[in-house]
Amino acid sequence: GCTLECYDKEIFNMTDRIFQSTGEAFIVSKRDWCCGYPLLHTGQIDQAKEIVEDNVSAIESLGIQKVVFSCPHCYEIFKFEYPEILRKKPNFEVVHTAEYFLDLIKNEVLKPKLPVSIELTYHDPCLIGRRGGRIYDPPRDILRSIPSVKLVEMDRRMGNAWCCGAGAMVKKAYPDFARWTATQRLEEVESIGVYTLVSACPMCKSSFSDAVKAEGKKIKIFDLNELLAESLGLK
Repeated sequence: GCTLECYDKEIFNMTDRIFQSTGEAFIVSKRDWCCGYPLLHTGQIDQAKEIVEDNVSAIESLGIQKVVFSCPHCYEIFKFEYPEILRKKPNFEVVHTAEYFLDLIKNEVLKPKLPVSIELTYHDPCLIGRRGGRIYDPPRDILRSIPSVKLVEMDRRMGNAWCCGAGAMVKKAYPDFARWTATQRLEEVESIGVYTLVSACPMCKSSFSDAVKAEGKKIKIFDLNELLAESLGLK
């Protein structure tokens, strides 16, 4: 995902280290093409279609069977919008890292062993939640697999989770509104007496981190893969 490559190398590096530790055969794309999400969601359909066609052609030409995403924006558009744009389903499976890593944990390929003594709450990203696949349990199951993690739930969660404010290019077009939205969520975190917020989306992490700085709050923001990598001894 562009967000990881360009804006959050920490999540990118931790995710890459987790993959390296699995022994699974994988490649990381060296191409600079975006998934097309920004173009599609700003109405530039023809330009987005060119990217979609090129991405699918490049992946299929390599005989790739499964594409794993740590960015919900990429995941959602590949899984649900690419088939609509192309009028056919690509010849590869699309999964999010939360699904993929949980499967490896269940099969004991990944073994979170090091304790991460932290009380936290989990924020459901819109694009792997109500808009994309309803991936609600896998991130929570990964957190529960990490020794010494205590998960405290917010009232608004899963399908009713409050948005971080960054999706669908809102943060670019309406930054003040996006910051207000993120701040509302941070206040909800504080209301349950927790000061660590974890999500599984780099844009959520970015949006909340910016709001923390702007509002002078003491909440720590992490991506799910960062905590998993720490428990695996990879951080």
